[in-house]
Amino acid sequence: MILVDTNVLLDLVTDDPDWAEWSLARLEEAALAGPVLINDIVYPETSIRIGAHAAVEGWLLLTRGAGRYRRYFPKVALIAPPA
Repeated sequence: MILVDTNVLLDLVTDDPDWAEWSLARLEEAALAGPVLINDIVYPETSIRIGAHAAVEGWLLLTRGAGRYRRYFPKVALIAPPA
């Protein structure tokens, strides 16, 4: 089994000019070699698309769900209602 890290998935989602090609090739190789998995940390880091995108791009995030984003993306600057 091969565990895939968030940065590899984000390379593909954001079409990173430096890493997307490498990450896609390695992911394809991994898929041919056997099961490819993500864990309980990688899933929320990539499944909360707006948060992941904001983190990669360094953007502000406008949200009502600040708690979740502060937990998974602590470096993302939020515009949110007071806690």
